[in-house]
Amino acid sequence: MGHHLTRDGVRRGTSPVDRVLARSAAKSLATVEILAAEKDAVGPRLRALVLCDHERASARAPAALRGVLPDDAGSAWLQVSQLAADPRTSALDPVLVTGRTVATGPRTGAALLEFARAELPGVELALREVDGLHSVEGAWTSRSWVGVVTRFLESGGAQVLVGTRALLGEGWDARGVNTVVDLTTATTPTSVVQSRGRALRLDPEWPEKVAHTWSVVCVSHEHPRGAADWSRFVRKHEGYLGVGADGEVMSGVAHVDPELSPYEPPEDPVRVNRRMAGRAADREGTRARWRLGSGYADLVLPTLRVHAGRAVPADVPEAGLDLAPPEPPEVLVGDQVIRPEPVDAPPARRLAPTLVAGTIAALCLVFASFGPGSHGPAPLAVAAGFGLAALVHWWRDARRVRGETLRRRREAARVRAAAREPVGTARYACAVADALRRAGRSATGAEGVRVHVDTDGVYRFTLTDPGSAELFAESLDEVLGPLVGDPRYLIPRYVLSDREGAEAVRVPG
Repeated sequence: MGHHLTRDGVRRGTSPVDRVLARSAAKSLATVEILAAEKDAVGPRLRALVLCDHERASARAPAALRGVLPDDAGSAWLQVSQLAADPRTSALDPVLVTGRTVATGPRTGAALLEFARAELPGVELALREVDGLHSVEGAWTSRSWVGVVTRFLESGGAQVLVGTRALLGEGWDARGVNTVVDLTTATTPTSVVQSRGRALRLDPEWPEKVAHTWSVVCVSHEHPRGAADWSRFVRKHEGYLGVGADGEVMSGVAHVDPELSPYEPPEDPVRVNRRMAGRAADREGTRARWRLGSGYADLVLPTLRVHAGRAVPADVPEAGLDLAPPEPPEVLVGDQVIRPEPVDAPPARRLAPTLVAGTIAALCLVFASFGPGSHGPAPLAVAAGFGLAALVHWWRDARRVRGETLRRRREAARVRAAAREPVGTARYACAVADALRRAGRSATGAEGVRVHVDTDGVYRFTLTDPGSAELFAESLDEVLGPLVGDPRYLIPRYVLSDREGAEAVRVPG
């Protein structure tokens, strides 16, 4: 796992799986496929540079990897051998140049030897076969042969140059290079800029030149450290600006492909590789996306990219967490806390006690008025007054009951509206922006939120306020990301249900 127990404690080192991923033969094979695709797209204009960490391994592989990883895995020598052996790339006349060696495939050695003798008259040079390649040896050093091989590349004698980052880094210049294949493990900003800068030169022979930089990554989904090489790839693209698929200039792995995430490698690398092969043939589209000569805002704003949600497994309850609150929920609407009462069935209208008593008294007076010894219509008038008073009281009581019912229904409607699932993640972004402004941490609220949907459905959220854009991205990431621990900003959100026997279900919100 990359940790070693020493007398001074546990220290971190290179794990065997990390070494396998960094030097896997799959990278050399992928380079062959990349250069074959570039050859089909560019043709004789192709001038490619392949950067490796070393010419040959200086030491044998660890004991745990013997029989698994060859000693020459990931070396520049192996890369040239594979390019020279494949019929699609052997016509590109690959040349190996390092601080110790200049070598080519069988079909290129004689041409390079003749070119070098013309460039360095009087210097004795000869070809010698070494491990299937032709090495150019003689009375010359790297001080002279680097320039000769570079001119051989620019003249079209070779279309692919394979070397080490240490030799072909800062200070080496070939204006015709338009493709760089990066096989190195260096991730420092200086090394990344130097590697990509090899192709960022104006070519007077091709004014519309578009440079392609390829980063070859090997991943394994079956091992806990199977994303170590991917992590190096992510670090290489941090702070490095490039144009995305939709014409937006951005840093990070998203400008390579919208599906790529800095947190984990893609689940289907084959699909990504197909798209990258298609991009190799679309240099004109890449140039158009850069919109050269048009105006732009020289402002870098942090952006949060949100992928579409995955399907919910069938064994997860419909409402998330199967919990029922012990009492009616409290829902915050604006600044008011609503404590609704249950309103599953409206309250039944009941006869007011005053109406019942008044009715009985009125009937007694009516019978007394027309019975033996009655005193005429006077008691009848009294009975009518009692009845009218009781009727008025009943009407007022009925209005009160009806008004209470309507009030409860309105509160219930507000509760249901507040408990509904928010439509889209944009509402979360607007809520975060408004909260930051209200807390005095941002000068812009929801009106400053910008939402962009990439071609593959990925949402990008940005706040236009430069002073709080980074805080907005971090805050929205906390809201939408997985829950860690017991965050203080988490409050319950109650989901009301109309199903029989179900009162309410509480889910995180």
